[in-house]
Amino acid sequence: MGAVEYGTAARAVFNESDPVFGKTGTVTDTLNPGVHLGWFGSFNDIGNNKVSVVVCLTGGRGVGGGVAAGIAGNVYRNLERLHYFGPDPGLTAPY
Repeated sequence: MGAVEYGTAARAVFNESDPVFGKTGTVTDTLNPGVHLGWFGSFNDIGNNKVSVVVCLTGGRGVGGGVAAGIAGNVYRNLERLHYFGPDPGLTAPY
C-alpha cells in the first residue's frame, strides 16, 4: 500500500477511500541497452467485487513501473465509473 500512497505507484490511486495495494518494478536489459521493462502488480479489496490488475510494458526510454501503475489506475478508475465496486445508484436492493 505504501508504494501506491507514497511511492512509485502513486498514479494507481483511483479513489482516496478505496485503497489499491501494489508494487512496481523497472528492469533494464543489459544485453540490449535502452530496452526497459516496467510492470505493476496490484489488487484491491473493496466489498464483494475484488479485482487484480497486472500491467507489463516493454520499450525504450520512459517505460517504467510508474507508467504501468498509471495504466492500472485507469483500469480502476474506469471500473469505478461503471460502479463495479459498489451498487449502481439506480438499483434497489431485493427484499
